[in-house]
Amino acid sequence: MSEKNPYKPYNIKLTPLKKIIWTLLLIGNAIYAILMLIFLLFSSATIEARFALLFTYIILGPLLYYALWILLYYWKSQKWPHNKKIYGSEFQYFIFFILLGVCVINWSAYWNTGIDTLWLVLAIIYYVFSNDQFGTSIIYQIGSSAITPALVEEFNKSLPSILAFFVVLQRGKNPNQKNKGFLNNELKGMLIGILIGVVFESIETASYVVNTILAGGTDLSVYLQVTVRNWAPIHILGGSLGGFAAGRAERLRFQLNEEELPFKEQLVLFLKRFLPIWAIPVIIHFLWNSSSIWIYLIFLGLNIDSQLLYLVSVIVFQVILALLSFFLILFFFRIANKKAKESNRCPQNGVILSNKSDDCEPIKDVLESKTQESLNTKEKKTELRCPNCNMLIKGNFNYCTNCGEDLTPYITLCPNCGNYIKKNSNFCIYCGINLNYSREAYQNQLYTQNTHKLLKYTLIISILFGLVTLGLFGLFLIISPILALVFFFTQNLIELISVSVIIYAVYLLKKLKEEYNGKKSIWGWLFLTYNLIGMIFGFLFYGSGILIDLALTILSGESANIIFLFPYGLGMIIGAILLIYPFKKTLEEEPQVLQYQRWF
Repeated sequence: MSEKNPYKPYNIKLTPLKKIIWTLLLIGNAIYAILMLIFLLFSSATIEARFALLFTYIILGPLLYYALWILLYYWKSQKWPHNKKIYGSEFQYFIFFILLGVCVINWSAYWNTGIDTLWLVLAIIYYVFSNDQFGTSIIYQIGSSAITPALVEEFNKSLPSILAFFVVLQRGKNPNQKNKGFLNNELKGMLIGILIGVVFESIETASYVVNTILAGGTDLSVYLQVTVRNWAPIHILGGSLGGFAAGRAERLRFQLNEEELPFKEQLVLFLKRFLPIWAIPVIIHFLWNSSSIWIYLIFLGLNIDSQLLYLVSVIVFQVILALLSFFLILFFFRIANKKAKESNRCPQNGVILSNKSDDCEPIKDVLESKTQESLNTKEKKTELRCPNCNMLIKGNFNYCTNCGEDLTPYITLCPNCGNYIKKNSNFCIYCGINLNYSREAYQNQLYTQNTHKLLKYTLIISILFGLVTLGLFGLFLIISPILALVFFFTQNLIELISVSVIIYAVYLLKKLKEEYNGKKSIWGWLFLTYNLIGMIFGFLFYGSGILIDLALTILSGESANIIFLFPYGLGMIIGAILLIYPFKKTLEEEPQVLQYQRWF
């Protein structure tokens, strides 16, 4: 790090020794993959021994090296996050975004499942009018397995970075200091995205392996599943480029002095800068998921009937996509490093500046900074008089120096400027703030009525969702204990973690009245905002999917054995509707959303 500015890296390239280490790790992993394949093909070991060895291969896959890269090189050498007061310690920061990654895969699954039903309806409508069974199958397969995952998963992985773009750290008085924003530049955004992408890839790989085993897959099929998914950083690419694009948009907003533009203009500019880069992982994800379908269509059109050639073609194409994804991550990472090196930041807090010559102001909570300034002031202008003897009060304000009257019931601190003022005054005589509004805001725990309603509804609905999740697990446990345990660790546990994150966020935000903390406010709103978006649309999509499935089952003349799911689906839709209005009003009216400090 630079001695003058510890937040500005002076050298962000891998040293030759580190390049050798990472290269040897990847080569060693490739050799281990080849040895594993030879063992599975020619060994006469028991099936238990084969799967035990496969488990070591899963653990020692390339995903491990992505994680090590973040922990041992990427994290430490860039000294992210900048300011522990704002972002928390490195461990807290790491855990927070791991939890967000778990929430991302949870709500992505609900979105995917619900939207799949809409593709089924579209395919049925197409079949009714065309009587084309083959075309119907292609429409459903392309839509449900390629278009939906590509759009839904890449959007959800990028959404935390998008929300971070709209975080307000502090509105400083210095117009040259660009205090608005959380990402600063491309490098910070990529860190967030890679963390979320690694979590997403790890959980999804584990679930695919479990599903392959449950479906009767052989050890060789599990090996292929792990190898393909471990060596292809598709999800890591999506998260990292989404973060890169959001960080780039924020850096340009700073450099082009666009931070004071109206919200709608900022949103339009953000989308223009974000969407072209975000489209790259979306297209690659779509091609990855649909490769087997369109290669099959090409073979069908060319009248090629060779299963071996078809399999080889799919594998070769996916290897090309995997290599392309890896090199894209490396390419954009180098750009992010270059931009980070060119950034000018405050040594005190790492906040971006317009120019190197701009002054830095430390970021502090409002009450903390203003109160401290007032206490350090030697002389305070005041018009306070003792209510008992009417003498002008000077010096110590706890008691009257003339008659000794206790003054603490009559005076207080202005929440905006920190000067001593009379209690129950309408305005501060120093800064002119409307104290009636500030008292009302403080009594209401700093939030508007709609925000209180949102927090209450969110808490109730998330707890009900958690209880239903546990209830379904208990039901499955009675029917099939083994499947129930598998289902718990591949889905229920992820759902319960998401519910816990929501409850924690609500608790965090409600406790701010007692002791305001800007860092907790940011993380609380970031957790809550993302999960509310995920939960509202997840409940709408998934609940609608359940009701549509029930309707199709009844219309087909089959026995609706899953009719008990009707209240579950309807309850999800009702829960989402209850959250929509207060959430919308909170985003429009609540000044606390994604703000580092409180404003009266």
